[in-house]
Amino acid sequence: MRALLSRQVRPPAGIFCTRDDIAALVLHTVLTLGWRVPHDVAVVTMGQAHMPVSRFNAPPITIVERHSFKAGKAAVNLLLQRIEGFSGQPKCILIPPSLEVRASSLSEVPWQLRTDQTPPASPRPRSRKRGHAGST
Repeated sequence: MRALLSRQVRPPAGIFCTRDDIAALVLHTVLTLGWRVPHDVAVVTMGQAHMPVSRFNAPPITIVERHSFKAGKAAVNLLLQRIEGFSGQPKCILIPPSLEVRASSLSEVPWQLRTDQTPPASPRPRSRKRGHAGST
């Protein structure tokens, strides 16, 4: 993670993680690189709000809660209905996620409006001569 992020010219606007423990590692790495959370980079996880990993970090990590327990309960109920003889059409049950915004993604200025992240000037790329394939 550190090798990947340290190659960046500037921090990404945000990093979205699929697990709480990965988000904690990303947060640690970002802070070790000297980037400010959430001012330089936001960190968000697709985790579970009741898990202490994301809540007790500094700063606490924003969570997109996927409600795994509710999904499992709904799946078991559908299975029990099938076992008891239900023969109707298959059901599609949507369990929408919820968002618990915490300090890892809050900033004084929305990231779309920040102007303090201008990339440094990079050297001009060498141009290819026209008409000569493969020459530089």
